[in-house]
Amino acid sequence: MGRLGVRRRRGAGWTRTAATVCVGLAAASFAAGSGAAAAVDAVELRALAVAEDLHCVVCRNQSLAESNSELAADLRRKIRDLIAQGMSDEQVVGFMVARYGESVRYRPASRLDTLLLWLAPFVLMLLSVGFLYRYFREIDP
Repeated sequence: MGRLGVRRRRGAGWTRTAATVCVGLAAASFAAGSGAAAAVDAVELRALAVAEDLHCVVCRNQSLAESNSELAADLRRKIRDLIAQGMSDEQVVGFMVARYGESVRYRPASRLDTLLLWLAPFVLMLLSVGFLYRYFREIDP
């Protein structure tokens, strides 16, 4: 019996020592591999940033980073591989656009044909307001 009449279990000190050694070894291995882990983390962060700027080809209402589809997982892996090969973010996005079309981008490139799509709602709204103004002006003399 130990102090104060509390019975100690056998082996309790050994398990604490083993747990401490395991935690120490894990911390040491993490510290030793932190240089390689930092490089992998940098690639992973860039891949995640690129994947967030692309639509999922299957889901269409989610980014590539958010989607759980198998194709999205394959595309995230492909993005990671392309970045690890040394491609820039723009080159990776260009690869995806060449493969899946301009609709894969969340923010399409500013070109003349896309400019028309962006401005058309405002032009239609202005025309509608002008039409309504003329209509109500003629009704109320």
